[in-house]
Amino acid sequence: MKKSLMILMLIPFMLCAELRVRCLNRTFLITPNVKKTAASIEDEFRYIVRGKSLVLEMEGSRFSIPYEDFIGMKRRNLEERIMEIRKIQNSWDKLNFTLFNKKKVYDLETEFRIDEELVRNRVEELNQMHARSGVDAKISDFKGFERITREENATRINLQEVMDNIHRHFESLEFLTKPELHLKLRMIEIVPLFSFAGLSREQGLIFESASIETHADPQDESRMNNLLLALRDIDGVIIKPRQTVSYNHLLGARTKSRGYLDANGIVGGKLVPSVGGGICQVSSSLYGPVLLSGMDIIEQHNHSLRGPGLDYVPAGEDAAVVYPDKDFSFRNPFPDRRFLISARMVNDTTVSIKIFTDKPLTFSYRLDKKEKQSGKNLSVKLFRLKCNGDEVIEREFITDNYYKLFD
Repeated sequence: MKKSLMILMLIPFMLCAELRVRCLNRTFLITPNVKKTAASIEDEFRYIVRGKSLVLEMEGSRFSIPYEDFIGMKRRNLEERIMEIRKIQNSWDKLNFTLFNKKKVYDLETEFRIDEELVRNRVEELNQMHARSGVDAKISDFKGFERITREENATRINLQEVMDNIHRHFESLEFLTKPELHLKLRMIEIVPLFSFAGLSREQGLIFESASIETHADPQDESRMNNLLLALRDIDGVIIKPRQTVSYNHLLGARTKSRGYLDANGIVGGKLVPSVGGGICQVSSSLYGPVLLSGMDIIEQHNHSLRGPGLDYVPAGEDAAVVYPDKDFSFRNPFPDRRFLISARMVNDTTVSIKIFTDKPLTFSYRLDKKEKQSGKNLSVKLFRLKCNGDEVIEREFITDNYYKLFD
C-alpha cells in the first residue's frame, strides 16, 4: 500500500521531468510550447552563421554569398522532431530525473533549407565568364578532300559538386567552427552529340591499318605550336580510292600570318631557326603508317642531317618537307578502299598518328632496312615487305636515304 502511494506521489514529478535536446552542438531546454522552442533554436542558428559566407572562386573571379542569404533551418521539420522526442521520452528517464536528477539529452536531427536557386544563379554568372560552348564533329570539304573535323567539348562548372559540398558542410556542422566555406570551382566537360569517333563509325572507317607515336618536347613552345598546326591540317582527312595526298597542299605555306613560329629546322644543311620549323616530325610520323597501310609513295625526301632532335623516327623512315620545293605525297592504290588519318597530340608530349580503313587489310606489311655507316656518313636502304601471315610474298624497294651524322 505504501509503495503504491509513493508511486502515485511521484507521477506528477515524472510528468514534469525536464527535457533537453542537443542541436547545433548546444543543449536546449524543451518547453511545452514547441513553436517557441523551435524559434529559439532558429535564433541560435542565425546567430552562429552571422558574418559567415560561402566563397566561390574560378580563375580569378570570386563571389561571396553570406550564409544568411541562402541557408536556414526547416521549421516544420524542427517542430516535428521536437514533438517526436517528447513522445519517446520514456518513464524511466523521467523517473531517473525525478529521483536522481539524471538529465538525459536527446539528439535532435535537423534539416537545413538551402536556397539552391540563389547558388545556381551565382554559379551561372561564373559560367558565363568561363564556360565554353561545344562544337559537334562534322564532315566537310577541305582542299579537295572529305574531312571529319573533331568535336570540341563544352565546359561548365560542376554545379552538383558545389551543392554536394555545401550540403556536406552544413550537415557535418563544419560551419560552427569555420568562418567561410571556400570552394575552388571545377569545370567538367560535356561531350557533343556528334563526335569524331561516331562519324568515323558511320563511315565504316573503323579498322586500324597502322599507327605510330613520336615524342615531342612540351618545353619547346614554338615547335609545339607548329606541330599542332600541322596535325590540325592532316587530321580527319579521308583518302578515297586512287586519290593522291600532298602534305604541302594540305598544310599550305608556313608563314607567320598563318600562325607558324620560328623553331629549329634544317636549312642549307644546318640546324637553324626557321618559320614552321619542326613540322617535318608530323610528315615523318605519317610516312611509316602510310607505308604500312599499303599506299604508294609518290614523293619523299630524307633529312640531310641526323642526330639529337631529329631522331624521333628511325633512320630511313623520315620525310623532310620544304614548302613548296620538297613535298611528301602518297597515293591510295586500292580501287575499293578508303583511309582516314587521325593525327593528334596526346598528353602534350606525343604525336599520335593512326590510319583507319573501311575494310581489314588482306595483307600485312613490314619495313626492312639495310644500313651502312662510314665515319659521319650513314646510308639506309628501305624496303617494304608484303606478308601473308608469316610468309613474305613480296619485297619492294622504297628509297635510298643518306645522312650526315652529328652529336
